[in-house]
Amino acid sequence: MTNAHLFALGTLALAARALLALIFLVMGYRHLVHRSRVAANMAAHGVPFTRVLTVCAILIEIAGGALLLVGFAARLSAAGLALFTIAATIVFYRDISEGEHLVHLLKNLAIVGGLLMAACYGPGLISLDGGV
Repeated sequence: MTNAHLFALGTLALAARALLALIFLVMGYRHLVHRSRVAANMAAHGVPFTRVLTVCAILIEIAGGALLLVGFAARLSAAGLALFTIAATIVFYRDISEGEHLVHLLKNLAIVGGLLMAACYGPGLISLDGGV
């Protein structure tokens, strides 16, 4: 492969990581700002220990998103975010007959697919794990 080809692949991998990380970083920030509403929503869905789990969810979203973005421990963070997304999808969107739940379920499955690709193939050359 030529250097230009490697650079193009690294750039595409960086763009993919940035797009995947974006939803976790934005939602993590929103959940931090509105954590009491998030905890109430979790409780309404039968989630126990909402205060502790809200903080855990925020940390997973922000830390996992940041690690994925910069490509540090990217495979592990992608796998962790995939598991987190699957768990959140099961809790919040399991009833696909209700409103927009099917759309959110399919969106989350697409995100999980991208995260599994990142976990399998790594962050690419333009990353802290890749050496650039």
